[in-house]
Amino acid sequence: MYCVSNYKVFGSHGGILYGKYEHLDALTAYKVRPASNDPPGKWMTGTQNHEGIAGILGVLAYLV
Repeated sequence: MYCVSNYKVFGSHGGILYGKYEHLDALTAYKVRPASNDPPGKWMTGTQNHEGIAGILGVLAYLV
């Protein structure tokens, strides 16, 4: 598992969660009812922050 706040590496306010599917599936997610029960949907509830996602991609391109 890897979890980081994107703004710690000069990005927008957002978070990154990376892990093996079976581990993400085994953990309990506190979520709203309409969200999926399967990863990655159970970890991305609500409306996605498209500007923040673009910022994360920019940081990844810069770091790599």
